[in-house]
Order: sequence, then structure tokens, then C-alpha cells
Amino acid sequence: MHNRVSAGMIPVAEGGATGGPLFDCCWGSGAEGKQKQQQLVNVIYAACGKALQKFIVPLFLSRVAFFCCFVTFLSFPFLGLKRLPCACLQKKKKQLLEEDDDEDDEVGEIFDTVMQISGNLFKMEGPLCTEAFNQHVAPVYSKILQNGMANADYASEHSAGVLAAICAFADAVDCGGPQAIALYGVPALAAFLRFVQSDTQQLPAPAEGDEEDEGEDEDDILRCQASAFGLGCLAQRAPEVVRPRLSEVVSALNLCFQHPRLSERRLVIDCAVCALTKIISQFAGDLGVPTCAARVQKIVSEWLPVTEDEQEAWTTHDFLFDLLEAQRTEIINPQDPQIRTHLRRIFEHLHSHPELLSYPSRHSQRLLKIAPMVQ
Repeated sequence: MHNRVSAGMIPVAEGGATGGPLFDCCWGSGAEGKQKQQQLVNVIYAACGKALQKFIVPLFLSRVAFFCCFVTFLSFPFLGLKRLPCACLQKKKKQLLEEDDDEDDEVGEIFDTVMQISGNLFKMEGPLCTEAFNQHVAPVYSKILQNGMANADYASEHSAGVLAAICAFADAVDCGGPQAIALYGVPALAAFLRFVQSDTQQLPAPAEGDEEDEGEDEDDILRCQASAFGLGCLAQRAPEVVRPRLSEVVSALNLCFQHPRLSERRLVIDCAVCALTKIISQFAGDLGVPTCAARVQKIVSEWLPVTEDEQEAWTTHDFLFDLLEAQRTEIINPQDPQIRTHLRRIFEHLHSHPELLSYPSRHSQRLLKIAPMVQ
């Protein structure tokens, strides 16, 4: 199973703007040390780029080979040649398809591995990675996203590559600094908006007694989850990119809560909730107090606490604490009986699950300070 983000549990390095702590301990943080860090990052990304190219070409050739066999078979009657026995063709077709399936699995693993490596580097080394990522990895992932956005069948057939590309660009815009935003902000926004919209939105709600995962597409869930995370990253890191399409972004995220099979999509909900909190933080003036208040109250009453995605839980619960400590009663009023009931439920859960708080010891103290508001 693919993870939403390559290194979801690794916090972004504070030194990411000029290189992070991963290699500082080896070479120091001076100019010479930074140069060696950059050289190593370049080598790693170059290897990733070669791995992607190595496994994409054989996959493409295997499909070309099957197509050529099929065309040759159709041409036999017109060439006056004896038609191949059907059993022989079926055997060859089966063999090629089995090889193709093996290639698909292998390519999927490569896409995922490169995405994991890239995400780890971005989270620990920050903008130091952007140039190498752009040179060696981004061209392949960009092509995959372009094809997937233009052709739903392509996106389905190459689901591993599309998912890895979404995650890779989400990490890039989240941790790659201004250069990454300038390079990928606008195209990443378009891709995230496309893939946050579920391809299974029109599925009927499950009938009583149905299996929970019946008819659901796990790849679709993961694409939506990763795209919701990416939209939140852009709202936080590049508000100037999101602002022209703000209403479209909010509408797309709202659709995540209207899927007929919500019980199967908790990971999507967690990322959509976190993305909306980032949007409210950045665009409260654009959205207006009534809209922000309605959305926050909906989140508090129906979707908190965030439980499945730990990193998104940290961000979302911090947002809630900030609102309460700042006494933003125009957005969330703990004196409202219904809101107070929901806040009490959320606090009780967080008190017994400190892993859902970014800094458990510090936030436990925040909980103690806020708790009297809901008594």
C-alpha cells in the first residue's frame, strides 16, 4: 500500500531553507559542507531518475510488443499467409499479459520508492533538493500527471505512478521553498484539484449487509487523500497560487465529505479537514467570518478528532487550540451548548491519545488550560 506522503512522520527540518541536519553532522553547516550536501543530493536524485527511466522503457516496450503481435495477426489474411492457430495466439497473449503485470508491479514499486526517497530528502534537507528534483525526477512525474489528467483510463492503468507523482509534488511544494513553488505551484494546483475529486463519487451508497470495501477503489482513496494534503500544503506555503482559485479549492474539498461511502474514506476526510483548517487560517479575510464559522463548527461537530493520519492530526488540533486560546468566539464559541459537548468529547479523546498532538507534553498543558472553557 502506498503512503500518502513519502515521509509522513518525519518533521520538516528547521534548517531546511539552506540544508537540514541530516548531513550537517557529517560535513558541518559551512559553505564547503553545503557544497558536499548538494553533491550528495544530486547523486541520489540522479540515481532516482535513472531508476524511473530504466523501468518505464521496458514497460512501454512490452506493450508495443503485444500491439505488434496483434497487428501482425490481423494482417495475415491480407498478406496471403496462413492464420496462426487461435490457441497459439491466446498463449502468447497470456504470456505477454503476465509479463506486463509483473512489470506493472515492479514499476509501481520503483515509483513508490523514488517518491519515498524524494520526500525524505525534502523533509530533511528542504530547498537544497529542489534543483536536483527538477532535473532528474520531476520530468517523469510531470508527464505522468499530464497524461493522467487528460485521460482517466491512463490514470487508472498507471495508478501507482499517478499516486507517486501527486505525493512527490506535494512534498516539493511543502518543503522545496520559493523555487519549488515557482516551478510547480500552478501545475500542482491543477493536478491536486483534478485528483481530489473521486472517480467513484457516483457509486451508490452501500446497502445494508454489504461489505464495507465492496465497489470501492483503494487507489482512488489514496489519490484523493494525497491531493487533499497537497491542496493544504499549497494553501499554507503558496497562498498567492491558491487565491485566484480559492472557491474552486474549497468546493473540491467539500465534495470529499459528500462521498456515498464515507465510512471507507476516513484518511481522505482527515486530509480534507486539515486542508480546510489551513485554508481558513490563510484566507479568513477572503472567506469572511460567517463562512469560516460555519465550516469550523461543522468540522468540530462531525469530523474531529482526526485519528487516522497522525501528521494531519497534529496540524488540525493545533489549529483548534489556537482558536480557543485566542478566544475567537465569532468562529467557535465554547459557550454554545452543542459546541461545548463536542469539544468535551474531542478533549477526552486527545487526553487519552497524546500521539495525536504534535508535542504531547506541551499540548497536554494547553489542554489543561483550555479544558475549563468546556466545563
